[in-house]
Parts: sequence; C-alpha cells; structure tokens
Amino acid sequence: MSVKFNGWEVVAISCKMDHHSMTEMATVFVSRGDESYYLYDELEKMKDVTKMPPYISEDWVNYNKKELNIKILDKYIKEFSEVGLSESDYTVSELKCIKRDLLLKKII
Repeated sequence: MSVKFNGWEVVAISCKMDHHSMTEMATVFVSRGDESYYLYDELEKMKDVTKMPPYISEDWVNYNKKELNIKILDKYIKEFSEVGLSESDYTVSELKCIKRDLLLKKII
C-alpha cells in the first residue's frame, strides 16, 4: 500500500478495520521540513486524494491534518514496536525523532 501526498513525506501508515462501518481506516504520519502532523480517514479516500491534482491533495492535507502530541506518538511507537519487522524498526525510529522534536519545541 502506498499513499503519497504532494509535498508531504509519509513517515508511517497504520491501518485498522472499523468494525461498525466495515471500512479500513488509516492513520498517516506526514512531515515536511520541521512540521509533522497526522491524518486519520478512510484508506480508500486517502488513495483517491493522492490521484487528484497536487493543489487539491495539498488543500486536503492542510484541511485534514491534526496536531501531533506525545500520547498519540507513544501509542503508535508501541504499536509499531510490537510488530517486530525490520521495516517497523525504521518507522519506530522516525516516530521517535518526531517525538524528540516535539518535546524540544515545547521546552524552547
């Protein structure tokens, strides 16, 4: 599965099935420069957005991005750590870097 947003680097993707609606929901962590956010929506909708012209996908990301916090990062760091695959080690490392940057921003 590949989700790419124009101008935004996709750091990590976590998908889960919503049992009530039977749709696959995705949490996508994106970053650009020193900005990091997460998106949460239906996976199919996100895939559709990536096929749209860049200015539309950029607007969609800007409208739907959510602020990261330590609680959310810790949840997904734990989730990816439990997977135990080499690819998840890289993802955990990236999420820890984002967490460190977030903590430093709060201190300064």
